[in-house]
Amino acid sequence: TILRNDAVSVELIVDGYHVHPQYVRDVFVRKGMDSCIGITDSIFVNGLSKIKDFSLAGLKGRVSDNRAYLEAAGKANSLFGSVLSSDRGFNNLINWLTKKGEGVWYRQHEAYSLEEALVYAVQIMCDNPAKKMEIDGREGRAGAGRIRIGNSADLNWVHLKGEAGKYQCELEPIHLQLEQT
Repeated sequence: TILRNDAVSVELIVDGYHVHPQYVRDVFVRKGMDSCIGITDSIFVNGLSKIKDFSLAGLKGRVSDNRAYLEAAGKANSLFGSVLSSDRGFNNLINWLTKKGEGVWYRQHEAYSLEEALVYAVQIMCDNPAKKMEIDGREGRAGAGRIRIGNSADLNWVHLKGEAGKYQCELEPIHLQLEQT
């Protein structure tokens, strides 16, 4: 299936509700970091703190009481969608990767160093999706996610506080236009 097919990448909603962090870590081992793409499954209510109930394509939904996911109206603990933003998904990955823990298929996952976790989180949330979409910041040509002269780059400066497994990431957007001098 997908986990055994090297020609197929796997997308994971990294909110901790759609896919448990233990499964996420197991998938990383099974597929390899190069074949994993972090996604949000986020819809229009994300960031709209005044909205609790909504309708989408005739289906009624609501934001969960902890505002962490969307559920079908009248069906507590169901999944309708996500309010995960990419920065929070990135933060989740940093914490899951820097914490030692049990897997579901694999007995144990060792903690990565913060430096390793940052590289993998960037790869999963940024580099792998760009490679699959063949985006390099210039006219949609292949060479995904490269910072080089002649390219535009939307980058984020990461501010980290906390400790392994309990980091709080704050991202500061930066836009660069790299020109040859």
